[in-house]
Amino acid sequence: MNLAKIVLLAEDNTLNRLACNQILSAMGFHVVNSSSGSEAIAQLRSDAHPFVLLLTDFRMPGANGNEVIREIAKDCAPDSVIIKPFDIKVLRSTVTRLVPA
Repeated sequence: MNLAKIVLLAEDNTLNRLACNQILSAMGFHVVNSSSGSEAIAQLRSDAHPFVLLLTDFRMPGANGNEVIREIAKDCAPDSVIIKPFDIKVLRSTVTRLVPA
């Protein structure tokens, strides 16, 4: 596993999570999945992985995307926010710009 390219994907919709997972994996990222906002916050707090990127849904059980972002903003500010629905090209270009190879 490339520790420099670990992404936290917070998405409660299984199909959306699988699609994003495929895209990010094809780009060379290791994806850690969370199916709720509270699970994403727990992953962020655990320090189990050095995440380089957080991709979060807005409406999720447990905590919404705003709450997840507010939680990480206590330690750092996000460089960019991608709001769903997004185009795959937008996702790829934003991720590539934020996390160069």
